[in-house]
Amino acid sequence: MEYGFWQSIREDGTAPGKLLFWELYEVLKISNICADIPREVWERETNSEIPNLLYYLYKSNRNAGLEVDRCNPNRISDALTGEKIENLCAVYLLDKDDDYCKKQAENKGILCLNYSLLKKRKEFLRGNAVMYNKGTRSDEYRKCEKQFFTPCNSLIIIDPYLLPDWSKKRISEGTKQEKYKELISDNLLTILDRIIPSKLDISFHISIFSQPKNNNCGFNDDDIFNYLNTEINTRYDIKNVHLSLYHVFTTGNGKGDFHSRHIMSNCMMVNSEDGFDLFSREGKGYPVCGKWARLEFVWPPLDDNSRKDVDNYYQWIWIAYKNTQNINKCQKCGGDGINRLFDFWKTLSQNK
Repeated sequence: MEYGFWQSIREDGTAPGKLLFWELYEVLKISNICADIPREVWERETNSEIPNLLYYLYKSNRNAGLEVDRCNPNRISDALTGEKIENLCAVYLLDKDDDYCKKQAENKGILCLNYSLLKKRKEFLRGNAVMYNKGTRSDEYRKCEKQFFTPCNSLIIIDPYLLPDWSKKRISEGTKQEKYKELISDNLLTILDRIIPSKLDISFHISIFSQPKNNNCGFNDDDIFNYLNTEINTRYDIKNVHLSLYHVFTTGNGKGDFHSRHIMSNCMMVNSEDGFDLFSREGKGYPVCGKWARLEFVWPPLDDNSRKDVDNYYQWIWIAYKNTQNINKCQKCGGDGINRLFDFWKTLSQNK
């Protein structure tokens, strides 16, 4: 956090500005912080009329065992130019113009905000949700476009039912594979089109946890992985995409850990109790929503954790990583297993 950002949000005397400040302050109280704010500003004597909230922030965070690097501008600039795991998963609150922040976000897939950009995206602090009605024609997730349009460089998708099982469907053998790819295109690939940045200066990591081995349409592991890998690598201007595909066991299937459905990036979490396999073309020539559905959006790095959203985010990163280490619960169907979100979680757990 740069001093100019703090001054801008602290000095906004409007009612919306004050509300936004206190929402962010609750987030800062549970965060590790690196700032360029002079030490004397942090330590300035307080009075009853204008309390030095930086002083109380420093004290409360230190008492909670959090790191507060109060005046280290070089660390901020180094973090923006380097590629350390923790820096690629951090949020930057800067005293820079919009173009600078947007360029940094675009190049590194990170949340890089000045005060004016944060005011335009207040949902980053408050969370958000989008509803879909059963029977409505697919909008290719345009209703979620603003939420999905969040910078990112790493992605984990957990949905055991996203890759379909045709064993109970009355589909002719000759069309099963075609319809399988059609369903992937209408759901998974459409979501990825909304989330994955069109370009990125660093590698992009994506891990998908579903049940590709249960496709029952003649595809083997390599078929599905190669199809997804080809689609992803031809859609986006990213120099290196690390895709990994896993077959997982559900809570009712082999006593696995997976049932709920989540999407996690280095900046965002999407929860969907109804899953991400919303659209199907059964009986129609175009995809239609087959469920009453609600997609819940949370931005954990800017969430105050009052509803345990941050805990839920880290828990599912941990569950996903833990399962990749257990062949009895999770089997790799392709890819190198690289995901910086796993490395980020390991770095955090080592520093506790």
